[in-house]
Amino acid sequence: MTESVTLETRRKRSGDFLLLFSVILISLIGLAFVYSASKYSAEVTYGDKFYFAKKHLIGLLLGYAAMIFGCFFDYEKYKKIAVFAFAATVVLLCLVFTPLGYENYGATRWIKIAGITVQPSEIAKISFVAFAAAYF
Repeated sequence: MTESVTLETRRKRSGDFLLLFSVILISLIGLAFVYSASKYSAEVTYGDKFYFAKKHLIGLLLGYAAMIFGCFFDYEKYKKIAVFAFAATVVLLCLVFTPLGYENYGATRWIKIAGITVQPSEIAKISFVAFAAAYF
């Protein structure tokens, strides 16, 4: 019994490097696809063929930072903040109907604050999963 606990503890500390490598590789391949698919329209529209690739890279870096934070964050604490995160998400979803709501392609699904646009429904997906997990 002690050996299995030790092995499990060792696995927890070391992490799953194959999974980490796979996530990084797939996301970088996605970055190459974004560049390949958008270089012409970015050049014509913005004068910079890397415009969309740069935006995607910023998103990737933020995602990597969130992944690193999630690796070191105690998941038991999610139970404590799940209800507050869900309530904050409901507020964000309601803000779409205020003057902060931003219309894009005929649909007002975004919030624009200080030049940054956020789609609250994407945040709602994550917070609802955390809320449901904590509830059940």
